[in-house]
Formats: sequence, structure tokens, C-alpha cells
Amino acid sequence: MSAVATLIPASAPRRAQQRAVKFAKLLITLVVLACVAWTIHDDLSKHDVRAVKFDPRFLALTAFCFVIGGCISVAIRRLLLAGFCPPPPWPAMAAITWVPQPAKYIPGKAGALAGAVWMLGRYGVRKPVTVSMLFLMTAMSLTVGIILAIPLMFWRPVTNHVPHAWIWGFCALAVFSLLLHPSVFAAVSNFLLRKLRRQPIEAFPKSRHYLEPLVLMTIGWCLQGLALWCAARSLVWVPVNQIPIFVSMTALASSMGFMALTPGGLVIKELVLIVVLTPFFTNNGVSRDIAPFALRIIQITMELLLAGVGLLIQRAA
Repeated sequence: MSAVATLIPASAPRRAQQRAVKFAKLLITLVVLACVAWTIHDDLSKHDVRAVKFDPRFLALTAFCFVIGGCISVAIRRLLLAGFCPPPPWPAMAAITWVPQPAKYIPGKAGALAGAVWMLGRYGVRKPVTVSMLFLMTAMSLTVGIILAIPLMFWRPVTNHVPHAWIWGFCALAVFSLLLHPSVFAAVSNFLLRKLRRQPIEAFPKSRHYLEPLVLMTIGWCLQGLALWCAARSLVWVPVNQIPIFVSMTALASSMGFMALTPGGLVIKELVLIVVLTPFFTNNGVSRDIAPFALRIIQITMELLLAGVGLLIQRAA
């Protein structure tokens, strides 16, 4: 027995546990995707999809929102990186931002991170700095997204089913607004990094390199909400004054998609949008499933287009 034990590395049980966890995640993901696919298929079968007509003007506006959002992402990354070290030039930063983006749809969610680390490394940015910047950007963006999703708790279709949702809304708003304070955010971020057994961030960006990205992230979230409104408006009539609630819908769906197991939040984001869009697609003969998937197709197309532009910039450099 002891001879057999000496042949097995000490890390073998840990590797077996990691494989079991990965298999469980994969199994859960497949089950969720199958359930979602069945639900969507059942809903679409009740409508004549071939009779659906899009308004190309609003589809073009949807694509434009994603392009502008991509440009804002460049500024966000460059401002945050400037808080740690001298950032690469603007054209190089555009390529670094856009080229790795399609890799987020690869299972594992590590492709985009690895691409950014490698590309920034070519400009002398050390891996710990890149990882710290990307962690800050993700955590800040997710926090802003959750704050922007909170107004859904005051929305009539929600309060009709959950009468006291507004109380939880005010509590959540207070907590996450406090979390965005630079000192609190730094302490919470390092606490989470230690729990994840990662290197804490030694020096956080100064106020200018923290507040400006927050403002740009808010604008970026609003553009995503406007893109969703345009996608829905290309199918059915939706008043302009509903755009703020569409921002909240997008923030909720994207945040839940990010925390999900599927690559790039695929299907999970769409499922959340299908649920919250229901009031706008009732009794008009158009399936509520179409707008979220049209939005995703346009998003992926624009991400691939920007990645191509980034590759051209990289070649020209």
C-alpha cells in the first residue's frame, strides 16, 4: 500500500478534484443550455418567425451603439492602466482592447485575458499590472452594472409581483454606492483577491484614473441599453421614455451573464432579456425571443469587425 502511495503524486487528489469540478460545471452548463433551448423553441413555435420584419434603421443604430461602446472600452482600459504605469499609444491600445474580445466566447473565459496579457507584454507592461488592471475594470464595471439594474426593483411589472421590492432596491443602492467609494472599493477588492489566493493590488489608481473610467463605464452601460431599445424598436413600437428601463434590463442581463458559467454569458443573458422584455411583446404577434438574439448577433458581428480593425492597426504599427 505504501509503495503504491509513493507512486502517486501528492497533488493527484487535488487534480482529480479539479477535474470533478470542471466536469460538474460542464454538466450544469449543458443542462441549463438544453432547458433554455427547449423553452425558446417552444416559445418560437407559437409565432410565425418568417413573418417578422425588422426596421433596418434601428438595427443600424444598434450596431452603431456597439461600435461607440468599443471605442469607450479603449479609453477605459487606457485610463485605468495609466494609474499603474505609462500606457501604450492610443492606436496600440485600441488593438489590445479589440483583438482579444472574441476570445471571451471560448469556454474557460481565459482567452481574452491571455490575449490582453500577451499584447500588453509586448509594450513592457508586466503581467501582474495587466491582471490588476483587468480585475479592477471588471469589478468596477460589474458594480456599476448592478447599480444601474436596481431601478428594475421600482418598475411596476416587478412591484406588482413583489410589493416590497422597492425596499430592497433602496438597500442595494445604498450598499453598492458605498462600495464604489475608492477606499471601500480598494479594501473589498484586496479582500476578495486574498480569498481567491491571488496577489493583492499594492497601489490603486489615483482619483483621476478611477473616477473617469467610472463615468465612461456608466456611458457604456447606457449605450448597451440604447442598443437593446433599438433592437426591440426595430420589431415593435417602444416609447423613447422607456430607454432608462432598457438600460436597467441590459445591466441586469449582462451582469448575470458574466457571473454565469457559459462563455461570454451566451444564452443566459438572452434568457434574462426574454423574461424582462415580456411586457413589451405582449399581444403584438411578435416573439419576445427575437430581439435578444438579434442583439447578440449584431454584438458579435461588431466585435469581430473591431477585432479586424485592431489587427490592421497592429500590422501597421
